[in-house]
Amino acid sequence: MNILMIGGTRFIGRAAAHHLAAAGHTVTVFHRGKSNNPLPDGIRHIHGELANLDDFHDEFRALAPDGVIHMLLMDQGQATQMMRVFRGVTERVVVVSSADVYGAFGRLLNTEPGDPLPVPLTEQSQLREERYPYRKQLMKDDWRYYYDKISVEETALALGRPAATVVRLPMVYGPYDPQQRIAAYLQRMDDGRPFIVLDARQYHWRAPRGYVENMGHALALAATEANAARRIYHVAEPHDVA
Repeated sequence: MNILMIGGTRFIGRAAAHHLAAAGHTVTVFHRGKSNNPLPDGIRHIHGELANLDDFHDEFRALAPDGVIHMLLMDQGQATQMMRVFRGVTERVVVVSSADVYGAFGRLLNTEPGDPLPVPLTEQSQLREERYPYRKQLMKDDWRYYYDKISVEETALALGRPAATVVRLPMVYGPYDPQQRIAAYLQRMDDGRPFIVLDARQYHWRAPRGYVENMGHALALAATEANAARRIYHVAEPHDVA
């Protein structure tokens, strides 16, 4: 298959591109050209800014991708842009979403009231009632002020064409992680310490996690499996979500 990725040079997208290429698919990555992370030989690159995605409509149409994976959707406006640009260009889009859509996340942040919600989280778990989870602590010139993956999901699924697949990712860790989520643990292991001491709250906290190569594989499958269209998938390591 012929797959176009919007973003895909850094962390999770890089892993997805590797899985797609290894499976024999043709991969094109649209990005700014600022990442030096290695990608497999044979991947085509289109350089541009996400805000100017409309300007590449004709080039995307000529490319005729069988599916598009959009790694960079953060708000409703970007989701609307994606559906507009790729209508008539492809039949399938994969929307990369997050486990922060769930009500359990809102209660963790204390942005909405209530007791802890049941776990493990599934695709049917209650979503947040409060939109824009970071808005109260930010200024309007910060992109996170408008961030909300629920609005992204709703827009892509409601517009209907191209057919959207939503993949809700957990906290992802592994090589090339810009947030270095497990660096503190690895440093202690490298130091040869016999124990890694956690405080009680951190020890008892449970949240969905996923190794980056597995998450990249999940995105590759979502883009290439026909029966994934118009479905929502919650992807995580099962032993981390109980």
